[in-house]
Amino acid sequence: DADSSDRERLVEDFWRRMDPTPGNEGNEVKDEFFRRIQHANDHYSSPSVIGWKTDRGRIYIRYGQPDEIERHPFEMGYKSYEIWYYYMLGETFTFEDIFGDGDYRLKPN
Repeated sequence: DADSSDRERLVEDFWRRMDPTPGNEGNEVKDEFFRRIQHANDHYSSPSVIGWKTDRGRIYIRYGQPDEIERHPFEMGYKSYEIWYYYMLGETFTFEDIFGDGDYRLKPN
């Protein structure tokens, strides 16, 4: 149908514009994007949410591997949490396992 062919063309145009080396075969940016999605699915999925839809997955897909991850799985009086540091970007993200189900939620700064 026309809508799906228009959508496919828009997606192809997007990836073509994002290609850092248009003369070469392949698209490094597209390949890295899908590699990050797979990594998020493999490492940040919870029993109820696939990895790319989780807060940690979305941050990983956008920013890549953090420079450092500080993990706090067992601290008396606290829920499990992680702090992700992106030093070059000047960004820090804190995730908390609010419900104890492995779905770490991004805490507001």
